[in-house]
Amino acid sequence: MKRFLLLLLFCLFLTGCSTSSGEKQIFPICMSIDQAKDGKLTIGVQVNMMSSAESTEYTVFTATGDNFSQALEILGASMPYPLHFGQLRLCILSYEYASTHSLRPLLREIASLYTIRPDATVMVALGNARQTMEAQKPDLGVRLSTYLDLLLSRLRQEHLLPIENLTDVVRALGSDYGDPLLGLCALNQAVSDQAKSQQQSQQGGGGGGSGGNSGGGDQPAVAIYPQQELPISGDKETSIGEPSPGDDLPINLQAGALPRQNGNPVEYIGSTTVGNGVVSGILSAQETRMVLLLIRHSQVASVTQTNAELTLEQDCPVAPEMTKELAARLQALNCDALSVGAAVARQVSDLRAFTQFDIESIYPSLTFSVTH
Repeated sequence: MKRFLLLLLFCLFLTGCSTSSGEKQIFPICMSIDQAKDGKLTIGVQVNMMSSAESTEYTVFTATGDNFSQALEILGASMPYPLHFGQLRLCILSYEYASTHSLRPLLREIASLYTIRPDATVMVALGNARQTMEAQKPDLGVRLSTYLDLLLSRLRQEHLLPIENLTDVVRALGSDYGDPLLGLCALNQAVSDQAKSQQQSQQGGGGGGSGGNSGGGDQPAVAIYPQQELPISGDKETSIGEPSPGDDLPINLQAGALPRQNGNPVEYIGSTTVGNGVVSGILSAQETRMVLLLIRHSQVASVTQTNAELTLEQDCPVAPEMTKELAARLQALNCDALSVGAAVARQVSDLRAFTQFDIESIYPSLTFSVTH
């Protein structure tokens, strides 16, 4: 009995030590994925420097490997404490990578991490994802995690950002029922340059800038992609606080090009479409809002080999003619955001019949008929 009690006390002592040592972990707020020049994968994590209890200073650590697992292993080996992704808010992929590589294998691997936060938001960055992530600066003196929680929640409420999280996107990419939309972000170079100029003025004009985002020859942090103009009206719903005026958004407005000054130089507005498992194009803020409203207020009722019947709710804010234009826009990008595949699954009897329908082949040429 004495030996048993001594052994029990010894085990409790060891357990206490183990818990104490496990408390020291590194909690990334954001993660970036870029295609390296040699074809390898570069991942980055943005973490709080923790210089004080209320610190809002952040730093970025990166590593490059043949694949995600190897890059993460190299990154982890260089850190003083283990990485814990329970606080991850954003997973940012560069447009170059996301448009040339199948998204599901990478995102599924990220979603399978033992400590991952499953409701992290998947974003696509115009230009270099690491540089975009590194440039993030929370407004109003709050922590970056709090800033992103508030901002992304409001953008979703205003129908300017897709609602799907990391888990939702992985699930959608693994099915034939529809394609997800991913959020879009970019560095507004004009706002960034203004902030640097103000900082140099406050320091007496010396130093010539830190050069922290030069990237050592990386591609520019932002690139503006051409858009197709659509005369779309804004949403009339209200949000907490001062309601949105509901005015039309400027045509082709997208992240990285908002006409504004000061604040966070990184913008999160607009979206990217997914077709055949890769990013296939960009929707402006205006198009994003109307597509998200259409998804919310409509349903594909039936599908034939040549036609898809789209039924709008009585209070749908998207007019029938505009609905057809948006459907055609999504078809051109090979993105089934309206879930035509799910409609086919509802009307067939089994998986074999669903496969024989071959929605992937007929989707680009379908004619959409719109009814209320």
